Amino acid sequence: MKTEGKMKKQTVKRTAVSLAFAAATLAGGHVVVNAQSNTVEQTINTNSTTESIQTNDTAEQSQKQAQKNYDNANQVAKDAEATASASKASQIATQNKATTEKNNVANEAKTAANSAQNVANTSEKEAEANKQASTDANKAAAEAQNAARKAQSDAKAAANTAKTVTNPSDESIKNTKDASDKANTEASKAEQASKTADNAKDVAQEDESKAEKADAIAKENVDTANNVVTNAKQAVSSAQKAVDNAINPKKAATEAKAAQDTADAAKKEAANKNKVADGKKENLDRATANTQNAKDKLDKASSAKNDADSEEKRATEAVNTAKTNVTNLESILKSDKDAVDNAKQALDEANKKYNDAPDGHKAMTVAQFLDSISNNKYTEWATKGGEKNDGVYRQIFGTKTTKANDSDMTYDNFMKALDCIDALNKYREKNGLPDYIVSGSHMASQMLECDLVDGYDDIHYHTVFFGETNEKDISWYAEDPIANWLDERNTFKSDAQDYFNDKDTTETYKTDFKNVDWNSEKSVVPFAYKYQDSINTKNHVYGHWLSLVSLDPEYVGMGFSSGEGQQNTYPNTATAGFSTDKPQNGVNGTTKDFRDLAEEAKTDTTLQKTALKNAAEDAQVAYNNAVTAFNTATEKLEEAKTEVTNCENKLTEAKKAASNAAIAMNNAQSAYNTAKKAEEDASNTYNAAKAEADTAQANANDAQSKANAAKKAAEEAANDQGQAETALKNAKKNLEIAESNLKIAQDKKAKADQDVTETKRALNEATETANTAKANANVAKNEADKKAKELKAVTDARDVYNKAQKAAIDAAKIASDAQNKADAAEQRAKTLDEKQQCLNNEAIKAKTKADALKVIADEMNNLPSDQDFLAKPDTVDPVIDWLKAYDTTNMDIKASVNDYARRLEDAKKLAEKAADMQIQVDADQKAAEKARSIANDAKVTLDKANQRLAIEKADSDAAKKVDTMINALPKHPSAKDRDGIMNVYRRYQALSDSAKAMLPEGDLARLLAAMKAANAANIAGTNGNAAAVTAKTANSTVSGSPKTGDNTAAGAEAAAILAAIAGLGFARRRRRESEEDA
Repeated sequence: MKTEGKMKKQTVKRTAVSLAFAAATLAGGHVVVNAQSNTVEQTINTNSTTESIQTNDTAEQSQKQAQKNYDNANQVAKDAEATASASKASQIATQNKATTEKNNVANEAKTAANSAQNVANTSEKEAEANKQASTDANKAAAEAQNAARKAQSDAKAAANTAKTVTNPSDESIKNTKDASDKANTEASKAEQASKTADNAKDVAQEDESKAEKADAIAKENVDTANNVVTNAKQAVSSAQKAVDNAINPKKAATEAKAAQDTADAAKKEAANKNKVADGKKENLDRATANTQNAKDKLDKASSAKNDADSEEKRATEAVNTAKTNVTNLESILKSDKDAVDNAKQALDEANKKYNDAPDGHKAMTVAQFLDSISNNKYTEWATKGGEKNDGVYRQIFGTKTTKANDSDMTYDNFMKALDCIDALNKYREKNGLPDYIVSGSHMASQMLECDLVDGYDDIHYHTVFFGETNEKDISWYAEDPIANWLDERNTFKSDAQDYFNDKDTTETYKTDFKNVDWNSEKSVVPFAYKYQDSINTKNHVYGHWLSLVSLDPEYVGMGFSSGEGQQNTYPNTATAGFSTDKPQNGVNGTTKDFRDLAEEAKTDTTLQKTALKNAAEDAQVAYNNAVTAFNTATEKLEEAKTEVTNCENKLTEAKKAASNAAIAMNNAQSAYNTAKKAEEDASNTYNAAKAEADTAQANANDAQSKANAAKKAAEEAANDQGQAETALKNAKKNLEIAESNLKIAQDKKAKADQDVTETKRALNEATETANTAKANANVAKNEADKKAKELKAVTDARDVYNKAQKAAIDAAKIASDAQNKADAAEQRAKTLDEKQQCLNNEAIKAKTKADALKVIADEMNNLPSDQDFLAKPDTVDPVIDWLKAYDTTNMDIKASVNDYARRLEDAKKLAEKAADMQIQVDADQKAAEKARSIANDAKVTLDKANQRLAIEKADSDAAKKVDTMINALPKHPSAKDRDGIMNVYRRYQALSDSAKAMLPEGDLARLLAAMKAANAANIAGTNGNAAAVTAKTANSTVSGSPKTGDNTAAGAEAAAILAAIAGLGFARRRRRESEEDA
């Protein structure tokens, strides 16, 4: 790693190194070394009067003419380049229009095909949906017809059955009923006779018992005759009561006749009630028929309402679909409107950018860029020039400042220099130190410095050029220059530790060393400035590190050269320059600011104006397209709104039809409800009439039963009265007998025996009579039962007949209803079949159109690519010819095909126009290239003129400075002035031959005289010291000077200076001798 030392500017104040000067006595050749250290305060009077030193007027005139020629050529080149760019932009715009139109035709054809396919798919779905409904309707119609046929068969069977049932006549029913009633009457009489006979039998049995009792009594006790008399008396009394209580037969007969009259009236009323009930039954049958008719109408109205509701639903769905389409189109229209607004805004912005944009600039060279950030100081510094010499410091070389001379100034190296500054500031921030400010002036000077010292054939140390910096650093080979420089801190720390360990070190130093915080640069740096000369016993370098960690820094600039791609160049050369005062030239800022400036500078912005124009034209095209799309969307929206209106009108009609159907169904429902109510009322009326008839019949039956009971009671009353009177007579007779036979009890005993026999006989007769009456009653009852069965049979036959007739009527009604339903189902199936045919036709049409549009869209795939189309526009001809030859009866499709063909022909014309424009584009481009070549040649000439002028100006400036310094020399120099005079001499030696020739004639003589006087004073000051004085050399922090700790180097410098003085004296004498000879 090669790192050179630090160099400080010497224009205001300089700390001189301790030099061991060799005093050469010209006579004896003895050399005396005197070690001394002087600080010279040197003030240069820049306003002192000097002779005029000017540059060559011819060079300045040549530079001005070269500048004028270049400006003219550059303007011509710019104009030609602008023309070429505009020509190319016009061609590109034409090409874009051609390809856009071609692609729009293809896209529209594909969009139309997709839309038609969607319509076809929808039509097919509707046809498929209706097909299922039609199939279901036909199936339902067939099932209804089968049901109707079965109902008709059932009705016919019911009718036949009704015909086979016999309807008994009312007369036969009446006769059967009369016979039954008569038989019942006879049965009642027979039963009554049987009961009477039983009563007689009972009486006979009682008589027998009485006779036996009387006989027993007579036999047992004659005295009982009194009891018999008593009993007889009681029997007479009882018989009298019986006679008194017996019913009057005449009254009973009258009541029986009245009861029969009541029964007859009840029968008549019952007959009337039955007749009324039959009439009500007929009304009920008519009401039932009316109800069924109303039910049929209700079913029909309900079916019609369902159809109307379905139609309304379909109409509603159509309206919703249409409205959705409107909503979607409104959304599209809004998007298109937004697109128009955005496109208009973009157009306005593009036009504004184009109108406001400057004409732009070519990419700057690095030299131009460095000029731009240093107020053109870079060119001023880089063109001062000079030659190499053998002095310690080197002058800059104008020949090493351009790319043509292998300059290593590149934007990449500039960026790497900024990276180094970032690394430096990062280290400072980490250690609590403020950041350096980047100076454009310092960046320009250090890039120049780095460019001059980075090669094997260049300067191998600092130049004497400072620019506006106060301090400079150099580093070679280091991958990380900042880290390399900062590593000197570790060296300093190690040396400080070694110096601390030295036994001769002062206690003050040791105390200060112990107080140093090695983790803080703020603690280390002051310590280093104070003791670096004492510590540096090993000739180490600390200056780079100390400049990087300065506690009061302000401005910095760095240079960098990677060495890549260049011959004889060091790898990774870095330079740095610093100042505490703000530079008077250039811009200042952060590394980011300078990166942005560099990016802008190296970018060619001459085409920006053309690009902005093209962008404005493209924005205009985009705006026009957006407006067209918006207008198209507006038209489609209006069409969609019209469709909504049509659908809403159809919906209104459907709603009206549905409303009418609903009203009709409500009317039918009302009629059905009325009929049903009438049927229920008729049924209730019939049931009431039937109940009344049944009640009347029951009352008649009851009245007849009562009449029969009254008749029987009259008959029984007549029998009971006779028996009671007979019993009374018998009781009186018994009483008379008891009374008459009281005395003849024995005789009556015999009579009692006779009575017993007689009563037994009477009992046998009564028993026989009772048995005969009972048999007669059984016969009469059987006859009555038989007649009752006959009455029930004829009544049941009437019921069977009525039911059969009603079943036939009901079956006929069911058959009629079934037929009506079957007819309605057939009509609905027929309607759906007709609709299916229409839907099929529509689907076929839609499919045909979709297929046709797909063929057209597929043909668009044969269109050439944009590149092929622009290269050869007639590649679109096959598609155009195909479109023109396309034949169809669909006028809409034909119109679209013709429009596609026309637009493709327009696109072809535009492509042909763009192809024709290529000739002009090429011509303009060649003209621009030729103009630029001429401008470049003019620029080369201008650069050479500038270089020559800069070299002459640099020589002039350098000569002026040396002249000023010579005029400022003391008239009577002493030994202490020797260093300052030596410095002036070095500056004179550094001048080029042309600069030396510009010095006034007396300058060299005054310089030689001053040097001689100072040397003589120095020699005089050392005459008292015969022995060689061992000089202790002082270490210096001035980086860039010879290593002051090296006595050999110091002695060599002193010897060289004294030799030069001798040479000057010799030359002076030779000149004077020549003048004298002349």
